[in-house]
Amino acid sequence: GRFLEALLLALGIVTLLFTYSRGGLASWLVSAGLVVVGLGLRNRGRIVAWLLGRDHSARPGGIRPVPVFLRVAGTAAAVLAGAAAGVWTLARSQYFALVWTRLPRLLTGAGIIRYLASIGGDIRMALAEASWRVFQDYPLLGVGLGQSGFHLLDRIPAWAGETSALTAELLSPWSMEYPNPKNLWLRLLAETGLVGSLLYVVFLILMLANSLRLATTRDRLAKAVGLAGLMTWIAWLLEGLTLDSFALPTIWLVFCLLSQSAVVL
Repeated sequence: GRFLEALLLALGIVTLLFTYSRGGLASWLVSAGLVVVGLGLRNRGRIVAWLLGRDHSARPGGIRPVPVFLRVAGTAAAVLAGAAAGVWTLARSQYFALVWTRLPRLLTGAGIIRYLASIGGDIRMALAEASWRVFQDYPLLGVGLGQSGFHLLDRIPAWAGETSALTAELLSPWSMEYPNPKNLWLRLLAETGLVGSLLYVVFLILMLANSLRLATTRDRLAKAVGLAGLMTWIAWLLEGLTLDSFALPTIWLVFCLLSQSAVVL
């Protein structure tokens, strides 16, 4: 069972790397990292005992425990090898490599907006600013679900048409494209206003409370569901910065599982 779980986890990570999705990879790294750190702090005694060979893994007449040095060195080598393989895979994509090749622009004081625009985020930044302007004009109830695209073109900032070919094409009189905010949280503000956004925030808080409650129980099944919900919750917060669609079945499957588990477990 554990071998199969480890294999599926490895295959999932490899698949994620080859998507070259910057937002997806960042969401996974942050959500998985926070959960791993949280579990590590909670089980730090057992982890230290295992690294130091004090976990009583050797029984009389059985296999001798692995030396401390080999355990620590093997763990560090596995982590470094995985990180190096991931960086090498991502570096093969020139588009993904813009994240660090354009980093000097940020360090030289060009500003976060110009840096994000230089790595392919120009049209996203422009549409995000336009969505914020829509919200400012319709702060209470918004313009209605799915209606923000009719209001974005008139509010796209002037700098975007000068620096972004994609935005210039979108603003062309011959363009047949229907723009979208490309940011879930700004889309909620623009289309549902403060009322709809606050209702969705309440829903997310309930999902977080269910995740934390299940993750801190002693039941193994409940703990697994809670950890999955916690990772999904964190990832969803970050994913919402780069996409604006609710049509992601994985999110709703996990949230439904959380809601049912909160009643049953």
